[in-house]
Amino acid sequence: MAKESKIKDEIAVILKNILKDKSFKIYDSPKKLEVGTEKKVRYLIDEKLPTRGENAFNVDILIFFKNTENQENDDKIPRDDEIPFVVIEVKGSKGIQTDQIIACSGKAKRHKRLYPWLRYGIIWNSTKEPNIPFRFFKNNENLDFAYNINEISKNKMNDKIKKFYSEILKDQIEIAIKLYEIFKNGSKDIEIYSSLIKIE
Repeated sequence: MAKESKIKDEIAVILKNILKDKSFKIYDSPKKLEVGTEKKVRYLIDEKLPTRGENAFNVDILIFFKNTENQENDDKIPRDDEIPFVVIEVKGSKGIQTDQIIACSGKAKRHKRLYPWLRYGIIWNSTKEPNIPFRFFKNNENLDFAYNINEISKNKMNDKIKKFYSEILKDQIEIAIKLYEIFKNGSKDIEIYSSLIKIE
């Protein structure tokens, strides 16, 4: 568990450094995204504040936009306070297990009911099983991406997370933002929709 927490923190720090110099267009205006760890994301619409075990799941890493223009009273949930775009669940170094895939896939399904634009994926760091195993494909229903860092060296891990950002995460963020705007504003002038799966 300590190893898993360390990996999560290392990944979060690298992603924060990557995203601090980047902005994404939300409503045609450049916005900065934030990276948080151990964030609570609601899975039910309720007036009660979300806590773990009641109206919310803890997620390992959340990439979100903090909207400071839409604050409400403390006794209510700010509906658009933190807009989640991408969830990254981080697992340990022994390889990704079937029960972890099923659990994360189930969490993704419940979150996507409330946030239909949300992209949800899983990362782990196993050098013993370097590739994405068949059990991922057999048991996954709702996860949008999977990535095995497959690296112990801290310097090389930094390179692997940069690769993860450029080849996977950047696209996932942009997809989430596009879907978010569709769900908030309706579809206008959209001629093509295509969902692609990238396998290497």
